[in-house]
Amino acid sequence: MMRKIKAINNRFLYGHRMKILRLEKVKQADGSTKTDWVVQGEDIPCKLSKDSLDAGGGIKEDVNPIDERFTVFCDVDAPVKVGDLLEIDGIRYRIGNPFRYPAHQEIKAAREALA
Repeated sequence: MMRKIKAINNRFLYGHRMKILRLEKVKQADGSTKTDWVVQGEDIPCKLSKDSLDAGGGIKEDVNPIDERFTVFCDVDAPVKVGDLLEIDGIRYRIGNPFRYPAHQEIKAAREALA
């Protein structure tokens, strides 16, 4: 039954594809290490749903911040962790703690940028 639900989600619900990035220590050619974003998974089916519109309250004379909130739905097996970045349609979203259901997971995500 669960496999059938996952198949339906993948076919009809998930219209986007995401890349998962996580901060990790990476060894450099010279032997040093640095912290960088490392891909944890690519081309993972998902659905991006907007929770709140940018209220525009932080607009200043020289800076226009964008603050939008989303929920991302994806398969329960997607390897996401709190603090990861999800890249969907070329836009990066920082995520909170994923909430897992038997057939899918929901992830609160934020897009914070400057316009």
